[in-house]
Amino acid sequence: MMPFNEAVARTEYREALALAELTWAQRKRVQWINEMLDVYGFINRKHIMRKFDVSEPQASKDFTMFLTIFPHRATYDKNTKQYKRDIPK
Repeated sequence: MMPFNEAVARTEYREALALAELTWAQRKRVQWINEMLDVYGFINRKHIMRKFDVSEPQASKDFTMFLTIFPHRATYDKNTKQYKRDIPK
């Protein structure tokens, strides 16, 4: 059994509250971004545009929402123009 970590619990609570404030469609896109980072390790706007049939500005807004909720989950790589999963140290 893992020991209780208050900081982790606070972070998870904050993330859950932030997700609850999104619309159903926004929440599904943000959750999908998170899943794709877990599976593939990277994602870009075109992936969201194709999957959800949204505009480029909407895909950018989705990444902004994602990074607001999960600030240490991904970083933008200017060379590849992709968001890449941050590996915890």
